[in-house]
Amino acid sequence: MTVKPSRAAVILLAASLPACGRLREPSPSPLPSSQPHCGPYAHRISTLKAQGGRVDWSRSNGLIAYDRTGANGVYFDVWLMASDGTGDRCLTCAKAGVPQKNNGNPAWHPSGNYIVFQSEVSASRASPFSSNPGRGANNVLYVTDPTGRDFTPLTELSTTDPASGVLHPHFSFDGSRLSWSEMYESAGLQPGQFFGLWRLVVADFVVVGGRPSLRNVRKFEPGIPAFYENHGFSPDGSHLIFSSNLASPGLQSLNNDIFLLDLNSLALTRLSDQNYNEHAQFFPDGRKVEWVTNADIANRGTDLWIMNPDGSAKERLTFLNQAGCPEYVGNRAVPADNSPNAAGNKVVLYVQDEVLGNTGSIMLVELDQSF
Repeated sequence: MTVKPSRAAVILLAASLPACGRLREPSPSPLPSSQPHCGPYAHRISTLKAQGGRVDWSRSNGLIAYDRTGANGVYFDVWLMASDGTGDRCLTCAKAGVPQKNNGNPAWHPSGNYIVFQSEVSASRASPFSSNPGRGANNVLYVTDPTGRDFTPLTELSTTDPASGVLHPHFSFDGSRLSWSEMYESAGLQPGQFFGLWRLVVADFVVVGGRPSLRNVRKFEPGIPAFYENHGFSPDGSHLIFSSNLASPGLQSLNNDIFLLDLNSLALTRLSDQNYNEHAQFFPDGRKVEWVTNADIANRGTDLWIMNPDGSAKERLTFLNQAGCPEYVGNRAVPADNSPNAAGNKVVLYVQDEVLGNTGSIMLVELDQSF
C-alpha cells in the first residue's frame, strides 16, 4: 500500500490502502472481550518487536530476518532475530560491502545459508520515501550470508527504463529460483499507472565457487501494463502468486487483487475480486494461502485472511480492527508483509503504524492448528 510498490510505483502501496491514521497504543481495555478469540480459528497475537518492518521466517534455522529504520528514522537496515524476538543483530549496518542507504525486504534461501535483500544504490537521488524497501525505487538485489560478512550484488539498475527498481524477492521452496518485481516506469496519471508499471521476474539462483549469481532471467507481464507485486512461488514451484491492479482500470486501480500465474502455460487465475488485497503467501504444505485485505473493515485498515489455493473458502484469521475482539488495537491497524513458520502454525506479521509512514511493529500470530 504505498504509491505502491508494495504498493506501487513505488511510490506505492501505501497509497493503495485508504489513508490510514497512526496506530495508537491499545487502551488499557479497548473493549473487554468475552471470548478467547474471534473467528473460526483459535489464535493469540502478541508483539514480537515494537519497531520493525518487512519479515521472512527461515524454515531451516528458525531465525527471522526483518528490516527496520536506524536511529535517524530514515534509512532501513536488515536485521536477524530469534523466533522469540531476542538476539537482534544487524547484517547491513556500517558494512563496506553494501550501499549505506535503504537496505531491507529480506528473503531467506531454504538452506538458511543466504539472504537476498533490496539495497538502494549509493548514487540514488530518490527520496527516502520512494526508495524505502516497501517501494523499491533505485533498489537492486544483494545477497549475503547469515553473518553479514560477504555481500554480492545480483542485479543492476536498468539504463533503458524511465524508472528502475526492485521489490519483494522470494526464493522457490527448493531454492533453485528467485522471483521479484521490477519497476520500469514510475507512477503516472494514466489508468493502471497509479502505482507505476512493474513486471514479474524469475531467475535461476546458482552458486559457483562460493559466489551466488542469477541466470536464465525471465520476465512476465501477464495482463495490461500495471502494478505487479511479487509474493513468491507455490510450494511445488509451478506458479507465482502476486497482487496487481491489472483487473481494475481507471480509479479502481486502487483495488489490488491476488492472482496465480502458471509459469508453464502462463495461464492466469484471479483469486480475489473485491476490496483491497495484497501480501499473499502459501503455507508450507500448500493447502492454504494467507493474505491481507480490507474486507469487512469499516475504518479502512487490513487484517489477515486465509483461503484455498483456488480462491475458495475465504475466512478471516485476525481481528486487529474489530472492536470487542482480544487483539483489537483501538484504531486502524494495517497488517502488511507476513511469513509463516515451517510448521504452518505461526505467522510473523508486519503491522504498519500508518500507511504512508516508515514505522511499524512486528506481531506474532500463534494458531492452535497447522495449515
